[in-house]
Amino acid sequence: MSFASFGKSVCESVSRFPFGATMVFVALTALQIDLGNFHRFHTSDSLMHTIMSTQRWTFFFWDQNRYGAFFALLASPVRDPFWNLLLLYWMVLTCALGSFFALTRYLIPEGPWWAAGALSLLMFLGLTGDLTAFIFIYQPYATAAFWGLTGLIILETPGRGWRRGFFATLALFVSAWICMPMPLMLGLLVLLRHLPDMVGRRRVAVWEIIPAVSLLALNFLIILAISNMWPYRWEYGISPVSLWPESFLKLSFNLFYYYFAHGKIPLTLLMSGASLFFLLRFRTDQDWRTVLWMCFSCLITALAALGLFAFTDWVLKHDFRPDYAASAYFFLQGAISILVISACFGRVRDVQKPYITGMGMVLIVGVSLAVYGWPSVRGVDRDLDAFVGPYARQVIDLKASHVMGEFTRVWPVAFYANVLRYRQGQREPIHVISAHATTTRDRWSKVPRERVRVATFRNDPQADHYREGYRLPPLEPVAQNETFIVLSPVRKQ
Repeated sequence: MSFASFGKSVCESVSRFPFGATMVFVALTALQIDLGNFHRFHTSDSLMHTIMSTQRWTFFFWDQNRYGAFFALLASPVRDPFWNLLLLYWMVLTCALGSFFALTRYLIPEGPWWAAGALSLLMFLGLTGDLTAFIFIYQPYATAAFWGLTGLIILETPGRGWRRGFFATLALFVSAWICMPMPLMLGLLVLLRHLPDMVGRRRVAVWEIIPAVSLLALNFLIILAISNMWPYRWEYGISPVSLWPESFLKLSFNLFYYYFAHGKIPLTLLMSGASLFFLLRFRTDQDWRTVLWMCFSCLITALAALGLFAFTDWVLKHDFRPDYAASAYFFLQGAISILVISACFGRVRDVQKPYITGMGMVLIVGVSLAVYGWPSVRGVDRDLDAFVGPYARQVIDLKASHVMGEFTRVWPVAFYANVLRYRQGQREPIHVISAHATTTRDRWSKVPRERVRVATFRNDPQADHYREGYRLPPLEPVAQNETFIVLSPVRKQ
């Protein structure tokens, strides 16, 4: 066999990648990113998952009744906080990046779904800002979409075995657990996808819809019931109707400003316009009406996702942060990719399609290397050390047992201090007294009085707030340096 024929056979097999094999490729790409410079953007929120996993796991994010801690549970057997972080975010990255393929696989299973997913992933990796991409990945929306779409794909897999129903239900439950609103968005997508068949009264379409919508609704209601029984309640209200138009426009602006920056809007409009022209003008080998309807379904779902978040008072109070537009971006990106690839594949000879798919794999690996660099465990540690290393070492040198103060500052410091202490063989963590510390209060409040040394940043007004809020005993300064003041309980006379 010649090298050319061997390459052709490999590319042909790649072009027919099943979804499971695709996820193996995505997992390897996610590992490269995980060991690259991905971790240089960590915040308190993103590190909390590892802290929960290594200190105390709960069903929901600490002190909340939203955002399920699914990945924290999977990573919990690894007690070393550094390796737990790498494992946890490898799984998160795999699901977040795989969601682009899951969406196209669900919508156009008989079409060029692999190429459409690859284009969507390439546009995300190459044209989305590093910080925005990090936020999109660690927030729960993409990972929840992956599990939900995977459950829908399993439901449509031929066969009647109980395993198919079990694993589909499990995947849909995980999706609702990670992000409770996701079943609502996916339910709308299911209905829109099958709407032409329902209008045409195709009996098979009805039997495809009923199990999917029923399981989505069931798992949504289960998670909603658990959420309402949870001891920590975060209530979400609807903002005044008079503010809805302005709220929708503000969140839409942030969607395009953050996710379609770096010249992405002109490029996206050009590709979409040209693809629409080819579809309407030449009517490619794909069913062009079906392609346009799938794109329209994604667009409507994206608009519904925008409204779902924009019309809540919680998003209003937080100035319409771009992470609340992540779901809308995800569905909109899927619509663009399906439109472009369906048009392009109709203009390419069949023999060339396998090579284009293989080239997509090479491009994904190349772009991920260009954006996140070569994988290196030491490089990840250097990025974390540059972030909070000096502060963490000062906390250790001051022999602090707790760190108290503003949420966004103290959690990263305590996390990396515990990473350093774990390497020294010290398993007892440095505790945090701040927001989201109620869940572990029974631990940090039982540290022996003579060992209590609470480090606070100088001039941090939040330190007094949490000292009063948690009703701590009177504290007095016992040590200090240029960054921290260390407080201990006042000695009894």
